[in-house]
Amino acid sequence: MRYPNAYGGVSKIFAAEIFAIIGAIVSLVGVAATIGGSIIVTTLSTAPELADDAITSAGSFTGVMIIGGAMTLIGAILLVFCYILNLVGLNQAGQDDPMFKMAFLVAITVLILTIVGAVIGAITQNNSFSSTMDTVSTIANLAIMLMVVDGIRRFAREFNNTVIDSLGRNIEILVTIMVIISIVVGFSGAVAPGAAMVLAIIAGIIKIVSYICYLVFLAKGKTLLRNN
Repeated sequence: MRYPNAYGGVSKIFAAEIFAIIGAIVSLVGVAATIGGSIIVTTLSTAPELADDAITSAGSFTGVMIIGGAMTLIGAILLVFCYILNLVGLNQAGQDDPMFKMAFLVAITVLILTIVGAVIGAITQNNSFSSTMDTVSTIANLAIMLMVVDGIRRFAREFNNTVIDSLGRNIEILVTIMVIISIVVGFSGAVAPGAAMVLAIIAGIIKIVSYICYLVFLAKGKTLLRNN
């Protein structure tokens, strides 16, 4: 293994993405359980004709709400852990390739800007500012993905692996399209909301496809680095 830091870093980045998916699913289920339980409890508590049965049922769904809240918290903790693990992976891989180090610096910058933007947005109640910050954050995260892909492609070319290099190139094309669409959506939403919505749907579809390809690419990149 010629690049142990790159292998360890890419492995952590891949693990972070997998845990992020799990965390997002757990959070969604938790939020759905909490909201659904709350609606049902409210409905039952305002239905006097159901009497004792309503009280018993409401108690059961209150339990569902508590479980849902716990799942939401666990999901949120998982997502924070994934973000930290991703940063550690980028920094470690950066010891073997400068693109990962650049991605790490961009990720730190995005984290700082996100926190500052959230504070300023909460204080000023400025929705346009928050929307702009969301757009900048989205574009920056896509740029990080591009840097990671390019970093792995460098190793693929060094090891003469044209399959992984070609897959990486295709992902870069998809991500570049997403960046362009994100910019257009972010700055045209107020002017042409209908067109922005259509573009957002297209971007969402491309994002799903590119993300699946990205996960496959990370797995292949990890194997490439382990075997060379």
